[in-house]
Amino acid sequence: MADRIADEILKAEATRCNALTNADAAALGSLLADDFLYVHASGRTEDKKAYIGSITSGAFYLKAFERRNVLVRKTENTAVMSGEISVTREEGQNTRVTEFAFLGVWSRSAESWRLLYWKHTKI
Repeated sequence: MADRIADEILKAEATRCNALTNADAAALGSLLADDFLYVHASGRTEDKKAYIGSITSGAFYLKAFERRNVLVRKTENTAVMSGEISVTREEGQNTRVTEFAFLGVWSRSAESWRLLYWKHTKI
C-alpha cells in the first residue's frame, strides 16, 4: 500500500505542476484543500483563493518544474512530500530558474488527494 500512496502523490503533484504551467484555476481549485496554505520563500503566505489569484493573474508565468531527491512519507490519509525543485518562471521579458527545497503536505479527501500546505526555501 505504501508504494501505491507514493505513486498517487507523485501523480497528483505532476497534475498540480501542469495546472500551474497552464494557469488552470479550475484544476488548482480541485487539487488544493479548502484550507490550503502556501508559504513563499520570503515568508509571505497565501490562502487558496489568493494563491490561485496569483497564479492566474498574468503577472508571471510558471513554465517548468524539475523535482529531485523526492521523498514521500505517508500514512493512510496524510502524505508529506519533500525534496528539491527547479522552477522556471517568466516575468515580462525575463526568464529565471530558481532552486528550492520544498515541503508539501497532502491529505486524502473522500474523492482524492488534496494539497494542504506548501513551503519552499531558496537553496
